[in-house]
Amino acid sequence: MDRRFAIRVNLLILIAAIVLFAAWRLGDGNPPVAAIKSAAASASLPPVDARASRSCRRESGEWQSLFNGCDLTGWRHVGGGHSFVQNGVLMLADDADRKPGYLVSTMTARNLRAKLRCQVPTGDSGFYFRGRFDPHTPTEVLGLQVQLNMQPDCGLGGLFEPQGRGWLVKPRQKPGFFEKPGFSAAWLDCEVDVQNRHIRVTIDGVATVDFTDPDPDNRYGEAGFFALQIHGGGFCDARFQTILVQPLD
Repeated sequence: MDRRFAIRVNLLILIAAIVLFAAWRLGDGNPPVAAIKSAAASASLPPVDARASRSCRRESGEWQSLFNGCDLTGWRHVGGGHSFVQNGVLMLADDADRKPGYLVSTMTARNLRAKLRCQVPTGDSGFYFRGRFDPHTPTEVLGLQVQLNMQPDCGLGGLFEPQGRGWLVKPRQKPGFFEKPGFSAAWLDCEVDVQNRHIRVTIDGVATVDFTDPDPDNRYGEAGFFALQIHGGGFCDARFQTILVQPLD
């Protein structure tokens, strides 16, 4: 930094401190904020890089983070509903129209491993992989979906093919599973392993899907994007703390 510029900045800071101290001694409960802002502006400080000011970290090595904990970089929203980041959590919610919507990744993969930490207090969501858009409805996502719905008999952790074969695997939870105190507000750890036609899913370490697709010509066998679902027709509140992906090819 230029020596004269540094002296100028330090002098302005000293003046602002003196003004604040004088106001405090005089019993003025309202600091002269406007004066301080004016002094800072006149110093012509270099602009702050917003990216450098964020306390964001990305995973290194083979695992890649699809959510940086700060914003929706690497994603785009299509269809209905809202997607936003609040207090380091990626949030999905319906709007008044209750139309389906999706948060779609710019990253694509065919074979992969994924780790999600999610919470779905209300409604229905899902994690798509090998996704693509319906050519007839550009805001409709097609692909294989891991069901994220914490209501009884809704197939939590199951495998679903929308606009296709429907349920490929709909797991049945043990009696009392959903009756645990606070379960609907619990954070779940979901792991997905996709290798060619073999797909495995676990929820909190419990296997919910171990499926080998019998159709060698399945249209979802190629690389595609990832997507998070806002289910239409009802209220959806889905939250994600972590979304990690390890591409395998």
